[in-house]
This record gives sequence, C-alpha cells and structure tokens, in this order.
Amino acid sequence: MRSHFFLFVMLTFGVGISFAQDPVFEARISGTKMAQHAVFSIQFELKNASTNQFQPPSFSDLRVVGGPSTSSSTMIVNGAVSKSQSWTYSLLATTIGKQTIGSAKVVVNGQTYKTQPITIEVLTPSESATQGSATDANEPIFLKAEVNQSSYYPGQQIILTYKLLFRENIATVSTMAEDDYDGFFIRNFANINPQQGYETINGKQYTSSVIKSLALFAHQSGTYEIDPLIMRIGINAPFQSNTGFFNMRTVQHVQVASEPIRIQVDPLPGDAPQAFSGAVGQYKMRIGAGQQQLTTSDAFTFHLEITGDGDARRWEIPKPAAEGSFEIYEPKILKDEEFEGEGRINQRRTIAYQMIPTTPGNYNVYVPFTYLDPETDSFVTIYSDTMVLNVKQGRKKAIATPSDFDSGFDPTLMPVRRQWFKDDFWRSFPHLLLLGLLLSGTGFGFMRVWRYKREQDIPIAERISRDAGQKAKIKLDEIEKTIDQIPAHDFFESTTEVFYSFLIDRFSIPSSELDESGLAAYLSKSGVNDKIAQQTKTFFGQCLNVRYGGTPGGLSKSAMLSTCREIISSLEG
Repeated sequence: MRSHFFLFVMLTFGVGISFAQDPVFEARISGTKMAQHAVFSIQFELKNASTNQFQPPSFSDLRVVGGPSTSSSTMIVNGAVSKSQSWTYSLLATTIGKQTIGSAKVVVNGQTYKTQPITIEVLTPSESATQGSATDANEPIFLKAEVNQSSYYPGQQIILTYKLLFRENIATVSTMAEDDYDGFFIRNFANINPQQGYETINGKQYTSSVIKSLALFAHQSGTYEIDPLIMRIGINAPFQSNTGFFNMRTVQHVQVASEPIRIQVDPLPGDAPQAFSGAVGQYKMRIGAGQQQLTTSDAFTFHLEITGDGDARRWEIPKPAAEGSFEIYEPKILKDEEFEGEGRINQRRTIAYQMIPTTPGNYNVYVPFTYLDPETDSFVTIYSDTMVLNVKQGRKKAIATPSDFDSGFDPTLMPVRRQWFKDDFWRSFPHLLLLGLLLSGTGFGFMRVWRYKREQDIPIAERISRDAGQKAKIKLDEIEKTIDQIPAHDFFESTTEVFYSFLIDRFSIPSSELDESGLAAYLSKSGVNDKIAQQTKTFFGQCLNVRYGGTPGGLSKSAMLSTCREIISSLEG
C-alpha cells in the first residue's frame, strides 16, 4: 500500500514538472518562395500549453482560402506529459514581390506569446520556373482556367472551363473557394466529357482532364476578373517504408489554384437595325402553322419555336409580319426549355400567336427575327416559312379556336370579342327589331367610326406608350390573385417581367438597351424627375437580381408588388 502511495506521488510530481515547462509558440510555413496564384499553408503551434485566446496575424495581400483548421494533442511518454495546439491556414499568393506575415498571438495564464514574423517572396511564373518555389512546375498537379475566346458581347455565351493537369493518381477532389461570378447569369454543364488528354509543361507530360465547365452570360459590357478556383486534391501515394505484396497506399492532400481570368465584354454595335431583338448568338426557328383556310369569323393561331445559345432573357418576342388587316393579340410563351448540345447551353422557346383577319382576301404571314452573330460580328435576320392565308367573309364574329397541330392549345390564350347571338337569331322577328335599333343608332355608329379612325391616326409607338401602364396594372392584378399559391421565385420573376415590359413600352426602349446605363439615359431623355428616376433605377436593380437567379433585395411578395405599382403610377404621371 505504501509503495502505491509513493508511485502516485512520483507520477504527480512528474506531471507537475512537465506542465511547468514554458509554453512555446511558433509559426511554420511550407516554403518562403511561392509562385503567383499558388496555394500554400502556414501553421501556428503552441507547445506545452493550451488556450482559447488565439489571434491570427494580418495576412496583408495574401488571401485566406482555407482555415483555420485546429488540432490539439496530449501525449504521455515515460511519465512525461506533452501538450500541443495548432491553427493552420491555407493562403493564396496574389501579389508579386516580398511580403511579411505578421505575428500571431496567444494568451496563456494571462501572459501573451507571439510568433516571429515571416517574410515570403511571391514570384512570377517565369521566375518560379528558374528559381524554384514551393509550388513550381515540379508539383504533381496544376489547375487551369480557360475561356473560349478573348472578347464577348452582353448576352453572348461564354464557356469557362477548369482543367486539372496531374502526374499522380487522383483519389479525391473538393472545392475550397470559388468566385461568385457577380455580373453574370450562370449555368453549369451537367455533362462533361470524361475523355483525358495530355499537355507538356516545362518538359514534363501531364494528364489533362476537365473537372468543371460553366456557361456565363454577362449582364452588360465591361471588364470582369474571375477569381481563382481553389481546390483540395487527394493524391494516392504509397507509404515509403512499406513494400511487398500488401503495399498500402495513403492519401496525400495538396491545394491548387487556377490563375485569375480576365473577361472583356464589349458594348453592342451602335449600328443595330430597328428590328434587332436583343439576341446575341446563333439562332434558328421553326414554325407550326394552324388552319390557313379561314373566314373573318375565325382566329388564326400558330406556334413559333426559336432555338439558340444566347441569353433568352435579353431578347424580345418577335412580331409577325402580315399583309392586310388583322387584330393581333399579345403572344404567349408556352415553353422555355434548356438543354446541352454541341458543347453549349441551348434554350428552346415555344411561342403561341393569335391573330384575327378583319377583311377577306389572300394574305402572306411570316415572322422575322434579327440577332447579332458574334462569329461574323454582323446582324442577321432569319425568317419563318411564309404562311398563305385564304380568308373569306364570315357570318359570325371571331372566336378563338384550338390550332389543328396541337390539341393541347389553350383556346383562352388571348382575349377575343364575345359572341352574343346565334345565327338563328338573325332569321327571327327580333332581327327586325334590331334593324330598327341599328338605324336609330346610325349617328352613334358614325361617332364610333370617327373615334376609331382618329385612334388609328395616332402613331403606334405613342399608342403603346400610352397604354403601357394600364396593360401592366392588369397583369399585376392577375399576379396578385396567385400571390399565396405560387413559389416566391416564380412570383418575383413574373412581377419583374411585367416591370421590364412596362419600361420597354412606356419609353420605347429596345430590349437590347435595357440595362442600368440605358435605362438612366431614357429616363433622362423623357424628363422624369430625379427622385422618381432614382426610385426606378433602384427597383430595376432589385429586379435585375431576380432576373439572374437572385432575390429582390429583401423585398417580400407584397412589398415588391406594391413598389412595382407605385413606380409604374409615378412614371405614368
């Protein structure tokens, strides 16, 4: 029993001595020479103590892309107790030249301990190749970012590809940091070609594989810089001391970063034709014609399918061109489909049209669509097939009918005049009574004709501008009815589209010019006072966030609807 007591005293005394050792706080770095855009690690370690009061240094122009990752350990060897605690950061070297990482601090039992400052040198890629660095061309892995050309237009598809070049077997891949691509509408490619290639860097051959591919669409012109993509790669590596049949492998993790990419987005050419839709890219279209033998009692309906690789949010729905006199109703988008093909993100939009002939005759109807082809840097107009209509005089007023080529077509797609009487009525006694009423109302009829003629004399752009507010309010009323039924994002998108359409109609703004600078110019040209103009631009910016997948600056559904109504009313005034 007495021996046990002495053993306990000795162990306690030994532990006391080990804890009595002075704390040591030091910094370690993976290398003092770094290639620009390389990722490296720095570790701050506290020995013989523990603390919860750690203060990292200022990393100056070095960017923190990972950490701090913390660890702590306690070991007892032959009665001696050792404790350690560490904080590890992953840093990205961005600015060329010498830089100093300041002192980290910890507080242990009321006393402050500091690490020594560390000076590193960030080298250009060419200097790194000649002088050597902690992350030079001898590294087993590189990450490259590439775009498919040097300059673009707003709305044009930009293909951004990240390639991994490696000389070791890859076990794991994870993303540590990535640009938020502010200023772009983004689509990720789901189907990436798994085929690997080979590239030679500084005389060494690397296997090349695409690990991430994006389609970007710029909101407006300017110079954009995409920050490096930072990745953590696990490499299969054998234990050096383990050989033989059961040769074990472990995973060694390295961090790699791509170089930043600068993207130049040029303004659209100033010589755009009046018919320019705002579309930029490669487009084709196909038409599905409805019944072409008609009377003035029939509604002519057809579908138009437009497929292209540009940003469909930027272009206006094309208007049909027709001989003769027609009542043309607002088109409706039936489908918006997105798909991958030929290394691009493509969009297929199906649009339904409805038009009612007012006089008999033979008429040609077609739809033109003008877009900017960035490959030839020219404006191109494509045309649908021409539909030849044979129109005879009808006995009844026009009503909407389903198209022959799509049994699912919605006959209530657009408003038409209501049919009040059946044909039999005109062969009955009430016909005579009605004839008398018509004769007595001749004066009223002449008045209506005069008013209609005066309305037709008003330029169409002026009529569209005048009616823009009323048209928008009707649509907002329809949206408000579904405010509790549809998801928030769909609600915000619908409200945004109404506001955009109002601005285009009210101020005759081509959709290709509807950006922040273009809107400001048109508001100024129209004499809108500064306060209302600022409110309009602020709300436009919130809608821009919605248009590209975000939220309207914290506005609720009801608040966005209310703000939209108020601004439309102000702009009408």
